[in-house]
This record gives sequence, structure tokens and C-alpha cells, in this order.
Amino acid sequence: MGSVSGKISSLSTIGSIFGTFFAGFVLIPNVGVSNIIIGSSILLLMLSILIHPKKDKKYVISMIIVTLVIILLCLTGKNLFKIAHLDVIKDEDSEYSRIWVKDIKVADNVSYKTLQVDTELESYMNEQTGEMGAKYLGYYDLFEYYNKNAKDALLIGGAAYTYPKHYLKRYDDKKIDVVEIDPKMTQIAEEEFDLDVNNPNLGIYHQDGRSYLNYSKNKYDVIMIDAFTGRNVPFELTTYEAMCNAKRMLNEGGIVMTNVISSLEGKDSKFIKHEYATYKKVFDDVKLFMVNTQDKNQVQNLILIGIKGESNIDKSKEEKYQVLLETEVKDFESDSQISTDDFAPIGS
Repeated sequence: MGSVSGKISSLSTIGSIFGTFFAGFVLIPNVGVSNIIIGSSILLLMLSILIHPKKDKKYVISMIIVTLVIILLCLTGKNLFKIAHLDVIKDEDSEYSRIWVKDIKVADNVSYKTLQVDTELESYMNEQTGEMGAKYLGYYDLFEYYNKNAKDALLIGGAAYTYPKHYLKRYDDKKIDVVEIDPKMTQIAEEEFDLDVNNPNLGIYHQDGRSYLNYSKNKYDVIMIDAFTGRNVPFELTTYEAMCNAKRMLNEGGIVMTNVISSLEGKDSKFIKHEYATYKKVFDDVKLFMVNTQDKNQVQNLILIGIKGESNIDKSKEEKYQVLLETEVKDFESDSQISTDDFAPIGS
């Protein structure tokens, strides 16, 4: 009995390991989650038919009818989904998530193409003008005010590449590298959001953002971090160790700019307080901006900026960015514990 149970347990473990890797690295990126579920259901039905002890004519006919009904429901379900979601123009599974591209009309002559990850909005652009839609992305342009000598930029979190497109169009004398963990995102950005992957001023790295910070030898004048999925951020990009690596990659006078979703006060303010304390520990100067509203209890996009050494402010750009600069929070303080790899209270 011990020998038999041991063999069953070992076979079960081997099957689990094989199933995990085969599903994660082969089936999901190449077949898709919905097709896997449908295929598994049909396979289980076929197996039940094969091992059924009494396979008379009545049983075979009933199983054929059941199989046809299941196939019909699957086909009908897909068509019903398309009818109910006419705005969805692309629905794909990648190794990391389910990705939707939608066409959303907000007025007679205004429509936005959006990219959603697991139903959370990631990026959107104006289809008429090609301009990026998210307001907070405009704050990344402040890099040229805080570092007038900036030439090389890094963005962690590409999604639909709306900001890199804006950057390359606006600053044709500068370069930007983008770290995007999901190659499918880059493919969709090229197919649906007019990304030119062959632009000589654009570098693309398909790898984990923290891994890039840990091991890359490249140097930058500005590092932008925008790796949120909805309101969730990979904790490993928020810690003291991550920011030390980011600072190491900066040239003197370089800056790190991070999009943080939080409130400044109240129960939803813990994230920014931990992050602000972490940035104060790492960088020589720290700036904080409110993007959406002056209500400090409102959860919103906040732009956190850390500066290495002396900032090279370009006073000639002050009038150009006056509206954005006026949203700086100059009286913010935090006595919270810094975020580390061992203590990262994201979402607490």
C-alpha cells in the first residue's frame, strides 16, 4: 500500500510540474485561456466516454448529442460575446495576462483606442490626433525642466507605448529605452497604436523591470517608472534596493520619475507615505505632484521625482510648464518606514 500510494503521489507531482510549465510557457501564449478551457472540457468528455463500462447504442448517441451541444454553445458564446462587446477590436491572451483593445467613442468626432489588461485600463490614445490620453503622462515631460542636459531616457512599463511615441515625436534629438516584460504588448502597440519599432532612437527590452535595474550597465539622464496594472504595482519596483539601483544608473543630475496611485491623506495614503520616505532616503532632492485634483483625500495619480545630486533646472522652460509646476506639493512630510525588499507594504 505504501509503495502504491508513493507511486501515485510521485506521478501526481510530475504531472503537476509538467502541467504548470506546459500551460504557462506553451499553451497560454499560443492557444489562449478560453480555448484551453474548451479543449480540456471536450477532452474530459471524451475520456469519460472511453472508460464508460456500458457503451451501447443509446449511450453513444446521447454522448454525440452532448458533444454537439457543447460545441454549439462554445461557438454561440463567442458570437454572443462579440455582439455584446462591439467596442472590443482585439482580445488576446499573452504569457502574462488577457489583453483587450477597445474603440470607445466619447463624442461625434472624438474616439479613443484603449488598451486594457485583465479589464484594467492601461493606455489610451486619441484616434483622431494620435495623442496620448492619460493626463499624468504629460508630467514626464518635466524631465527637460529639471534636467536641461537630458538626452537618454528609460521607461519601465511600455503597455501601448503612448508616451514613448510622444517622446520620440517631440524630442527627435533624444533617445529612449523601454523595458516591457510582455512581448505581446509591444506587438499590439505596433499593430494597433502605430508604434514604429524600427525608430533608431527607440530601444526595447522584453524583460522584468527590476531585473533590468539590477543588471543593466546602461546610463540614463532620466528614468520613468510606470508599471502599474490598474491600481496594482509590482512591489519590487518600489523598494529602497530598487531605487538604489536606479540611482546607480543615473548620470549626475539625473532624475527618477514614478507614477504612484494613492491619496496624500486618509486611509489610502499609506503607499505614497512609504514611497516618499524611501525616495528621501535614496535621493538628494525629492519632488511630489498631484495630477488630477487638489483634494488630498482623493486617490489619484501622483508623480514622485527623485534627483541625483544637483538638479540642472532649465529656467527657460518654467513658463512652458507653469501649469504643471503649480501642482507641486511642497509641504508633504512622511515619517513612515521605508519600503525594502523585506518590507514592502504595497496596498496596505
